[in-house]
Amino acid sequence: MEINEIGEFGLIDRLTKGLPTHNASTLMGPGDDCAVIDSGDKLTLITSQLFMEGVQFDLTYIDMEHLAYKAVMATISNVFAMNGTPRQLTVSIGLGKRFKVEDLDAFYQGLQKACDKWGVDIVGGDTTSSFTGLAIALTCVGEVAKEEVVWDCRSWSARSLSIISRWTNTTRRCVRQRPKAIRRRFRLCKTIVRP
Repeated sequence: MEINEIGEFGLIDRLTKGLPTHNASTLMGPGDDCAVIDSGDKLTLITSQLFMEGVQFDLTYIDMEHLAYKAVMATISNVFAMNGTPRQLTVSIGLGKRFKVEDLDAFYQGLQKACDKWGVDIVGGDTTSSFTGLAIALTCVGEVAKEEVVWDCRSWSARSLSIISRWTNTTRRCVRQRPKAIRRRFRLCKTIVRP
């Protein structure tokens, strides 16, 4: 079977279906905008995005600063979609020999502009060589109050429903608030064009 026959989300479903969770604090794994971890008073939201040159972006049409800005915005939008607040970001990049130090300076200026806009701290990451172009992996950690989280109801499994049912009116809130989160995400996407 070819991957294009089942698509990205079909592949994710196939690879993650039946994955066990070993920790009671894991409320949602793959399937929603973010992984959701019970952190006591609040929920921790974790999302990762991978951007590959030639697939998600073409450096012929965008400079390094704007690329970084857009990558951060696309990543933190998943936290916003669940009504959360982004707090920390890790940045991992793979780059080839054609990049200069000044290119990375511009890239980090774009990262910092986006993070400053939303009060997000860059807290780490990794760098490596790449023979296939620029690769960018961002992971954002956010938080949301338990009673304010907006779930993507389409991703609920039986296990998720049993865990989520601990909070009163969650199902009704999900159905009612999801359009609000989508509108918020759309407004955020309109700010991506320019830092």
